[in-house]
Amino acid sequence: MTSKGRLIAAAACVGAALVAVYLWRGAKPVERNPGSAQTEPRSKAVKIDRSASPLDSAPSQKSGEQPLAPFEPNSPNYPAFIRLPIEERIRIGEEFKKLDLDAMFDAILAATRAERDLSKADTFGTLLAGQLQIRPPDAQFLNRLRGFILGSGDPAASEAEKTTAIGILGGAMTKESTALLLELLPMISDAERRVYAINGISNAGNSHGDGYFHEEVLPPLITAWQNPPDPDPRLIPALARAMARLGAPEGVEAVLSAAFDAGTASAEKKAAAEKVIGEIATRNCVLVVSSRLVRQQPTSDQARLLATIFPAQWDPKLGIHVT
Repeated sequence: MTSKGRLIAAAACVGAALVAVYLWRGAKPVERNPGSAQTEPRSKAVKIDRSASPLDSAPSQKSGEQPLAPFEPNSPNYPAFIRLPIEERIRIGEEFKKLDLDAMFDAILAATRAERDLSKADTFGTLLAGQLQIRPPDAQFLNRLRGFILGSGDPAASEAEKTTAIGILGGAMTKESTALLLELLPMISDAERRVYAINGISNAGNSHGDGYFHEEVLPPLITAWQNPPDPDPRLIPALARAMARLGAPEGVEAVLSAAFDAGTASAEKKAAAEKVIGEIATRNCVLVVSSRLVRQQPTSDQARLLATIFPAQWDPKLGIHVT
């Protein structure tokens, strides 16, 4: 590929990512108490009329502009997604979010297979990951992704498509998606897909599109920390990082115990926990950390490490650091 070609490809990826982020964060954040885990029920999936998919409608257009071709995935003359005006990409993304989860995944496969439009597939994949944060997937959809990734659900699934499915689970960062990644990891032999799965587990403690850390993600992480499902040496550090960043008291205590309490954890867990102390960055862990801090001499190594946590406490609702 020429230098010009590489620049065009890079610009396409950046443009698709910006549209996806705009659409993902377009929903109004759920109002909650600062620093608390989400307790409100997640919104239900939007029901659609399958007799006329919203993705089949003609694109909107401004007065005097040349009309665009209808949204027909199999049409060879339909413009590539990244070449569409930004307003049109946003409109298509909004219509995509009205689909149910299975129809969303079907649209991603259509983008990669019939249309061969990776920019659209990447955007749709990011949007599906975001929707999994507000729509709890049912067992049927999770089974579909499980079979797809393992190669039993869709014989036509390519290696790249399986990697995309793993990336969607990792991008969702929910209890269900994290549990499924941990379940699948021992059955994934491909080196690249294992990297994607472990990275997804590591990122499970990141804040969601609403700006909050969701402590309900902790159970599969703590279970895997206690009984690792796979011997991969990258898994323990990934779990430690996820629990530290999530900031749920039980997870933080597990990390701190492994780091500081002699004889309670393996050398592997102790090393992983010590490396992520500085990533404990949500205010719900303050009581856990402070209860350990008061038992230490101010000049001790443990006190110095624990004290570094407090300047990092961030309240996403107030937009300020809290101590």
